[in-house]
Amino acid sequence: MKIIVLIPTLNEEDNIKLVTKIIDRGLTKLAVNVKVDALILNIDSGSTDQTREKFLRTKTIFPKQTILNNCREKGKGFNVFKLLKKFRNSADYFLMFDADVTSIKDEWVNKLLYPLLNQKTDLVIPLYKRNRYEGNTTNHFSSPIIYSLLGKDIAQPVAGDFAFSKRAARKIYQSFSGKSDYHYGVDTLITWTALLNNLHIKQVKLGKKIHKPSFVKIVPMFQEVSDTTFKLINKHRQFLIQNLFKKTQIYYTNQVIDEKFVSKPSIFSLKAIDKYIEDNFRIAKSLKFIDRKFLIKTDKMHANEWSKILAKCLTYILNTKLNAYQINCVSTALTILYLKRILNYFEEIVNLNSSEIDKLLLRQKKLIRKNLIEEIANIRAKTLNKL
Repeated sequence: MKIIVLIPTLNEEDNIKLVTKIIDRGLTKLAVNVKVDALILNIDSGSTDQTREKFLRTKTIFPKQTILNNCREKGKGFNVFKLLKKFRNSADYFLMFDADVTSIKDEWVNKLLYPLLNQKTDLVIPLYKRNRYEGNTTNHFSSPIIYSLLGKDIAQPVAGDFAFSKRAARKIYQSFSGKSDYHYGVDTLITWTALLNNLHIKQVKLGKKIHKPSFVKIVPMFQEVSDTTFKLINKHRQFLIQNLFKKTQIYYTNQVIDEKFVSKPSIFSLKAIDKYIEDNFRIAKSLKFIDRKFLIKTDKMHANEWSKILAKCLTYILNTKLNAYQINCVSTALTILYLKRILNYFEEIVNLNSSEIDKLLLRQKKLIRKNLIEEIANIRAKTLNKL
C-alpha cells in the first residue's frame, strides 16, 4: 500500500528532525506486519531557517522528499492542496502531522492508519489531552457547530493531524475554494468534507499533544476557521436544515482536558486580546441579526450568551445566501464576540478540575444546539403562519 506522510512547515528547524525520525520509526514498525510503500513529504512555505536542510539530512529508512512552495499563496492549506493535486490518485492513504509537535510518538502512525486499513473508515481524527487554555476554537466554535448542525460529537475537528483514505483525499481536493481553505481553514475543510459526504470518521486517543503556543495566532486562526466553516454551511444550507432535527449521535463523550498540563497565556497576551476587543468592538455591531443586548461592551460573555449569539449567527448563515465577502464580514465581526467569550471562559475555569471543565463545555455545546433548533423552528412557524 502506498502511504504519503505530509509534514507542512514554515521555520520549524528546531523540531523537524524529531518529527521526521519518529514518523519513520512508526512506519518501520507498521511494515513488520503490513507491506508498506511510503514517502515522507515535506512541503515548505518558504522557511528562512534550516528547516528543509535539516529535514533532508535526517536519516530515515523510508524515502523522503521536500518541495518548496514558492507560489504567492502560502500556508498549511496550500501545502495540503499541492500534496493532493500530485498524489490524490496514486496514494492509498495519507497522513498529516504538524511539524511543531514535541510530544509525537511512533505509535501515532499505527493508531491513525490502522482504522483505514479495513477500508471502512475514511478519516481518522486524533483525540488529544489538551491544556485547558488551548483548543479555544475547537471548544467554543468548531466542535459545537458540528454537534449543533449534524448531531455528531467530533471532539477535535481542527486537531491539525489526520489520516485519510484515497476516497477522502479526492473529495477534500475538490472542496478547496475560498482563500481561508489554503491557510488555517484547511483542518475544518478536511473534517467538514468527510461529514458532508457521509464518509466514516473514527476518533482515536493519542495522549498529550504539546506544541508551540498557538494563542498568539488566535485572531487569524479563528477568522479563517470560521470563514471556511460558514462558507461550507452556507453552500450546503438546505441539506443541513433538512438534517437538523435528527437525533444526536455521541461518538465520544468527554475527558479531553488534561488535569496536570496547565499552561495559562501570559498577562501580556490577555491584555493584548482585551485591547484588540476594545479597538475593534464597533465591527461586532455590524452583526445586525444579533440582539443588541449581547453587544454591550461591559457584558460578561457566559455560555448562555455565547450559545445564543452563535445560534443566531448559524441561523443567519443557514437562511441567507451569502457571497465570500459577506461571509468574511460575519467572521470578522464574530471574532470580537468570540474573544470576549474566551476571556470570560478563562475566568470561569480557574478553580475547576478537568471533569468540571469538560461538563461546562458539553453544556455549552448542548445549549448552542438547543438554541439553534429553537431559532429554526420559530422561522418555520412564522413561514407556515403566512401561508
